[in-house]
Amino acid sequence: MTRTYTAILSFTLSMVFTATSAQKSDDSWRIGLSAGMNTSALLGDPQGSFQKIGVTAGVIAYKPMGEKSSFETGLYFFQKGLRIQPNLDLNIFSDYRLSLNYLDLPLLYIYRISRLEVEVGPSLGVLITQNEEDLEAQTSQSPGFNVLEVAANAGVRWRAADNFRLGLRYHLALLPSQSLTAGGISTLRGRHNHAIVLYGTFLF
Repeated sequence: MTRTYTAILSFTLSMVFTATSAQKSDDSWRIGLSAGMNTSALLGDPQGSFQKIGVTAGVIAYKPMGEKSSFETGLYFFQKGLRIQPNLDLNIFSDYRLSLNYLDLPLLYIYRISRLEVEVGPSLGVLITQNEEDLEAQTSQSPGFNVLEVAANAGVRWRAADNFRLGLRYHLALLPSQSLTAGGISTLRGRHNHAIVLYGTFLF
């Protein structure tokens, strides 16, 4: 686990250094900040709907690759998880919250159509903290959440200015984030993190 954190930190520092050096020479790389809100759930959970609210924030590196194409990567703090609110019709009396905090590293290809930009690409996530609680108190942790997560991302964003974008992105774990159900029964599909993210990006 320590090696994973060290590798991610080294990559981020080298990314920022490379972007800063290139920016001084030919302005091909640009660094920036990105932050936003998301709503998340666990795909494959019978009661999992988009009810949990979280935040996402990070540092990015952006590189134009032509008149229409660009590449973007970065390192994000990404809150995911699940919330099940009380529902008397379904005999649900507890307000259950599962919080899964990740470090995410996306690799995005961006295609520009006038001021509209379409983004698509994979991301690698590392689970750093996990917490469960209900109305009563903190509960025991659900088993089987994987430390590493490989996900797909797709979205659109509006280029409001040369250095500012406002976007909407869908994030889906391609492999199960949890290989066991909450009851500990083995499943073939498991439960997958997925989230809808509304965010803004500022480039320096």
